[in-house]
Amino acid sequence: EAYMTLTMAKTYMERLAEEAETLAQFQLSRGMIEEILEAMFPVSEEKTDRVKNNKEQAKSEILTLLDAHDIQKFGKNNAWSFMNAVSDWAGHRTPLRKTATYNEMNFAKTIEGHPVLDQAKVLVDSFMKAA
Repeated sequence: EAYMTLTMAKTYMERLAEEAETLAQFQLSRGMIEEILEAMFPVSEEKTDRVKNNKEQAKSEILTLLDAHDIQKFGKNNAWSFMNAVSDWAGHRTPLRKTATYNEMNFAKTIEGHPVLDQAKVLVDSFMKAA
């Protein structure tokens, strides 16, 4: 059983390294990044000011994370650095409402696949396929 677990972990890490290399080679312009963020956090006129502000704040926080030192080591404005910025935001942001189960729920999303991170990956892949 331990051997199977280690084999699966090794395979996962190899595939992650391949995906990271592919994403790191794909440059995203600031316009592409903003377009992805707009699709992730659409703001429509019928929404309340609070909802609009929350979505604008999310986009702003991710853009700020893109410029963070630990993200920049992956390169500037490539798909891998963008995915890492989104991952940092999704996993470490301050919640709008912190409930008693927030930490548990956020950890569960991280383990099962965070919907925001999944959405970002789909959008990045669409830009890569279009290139």
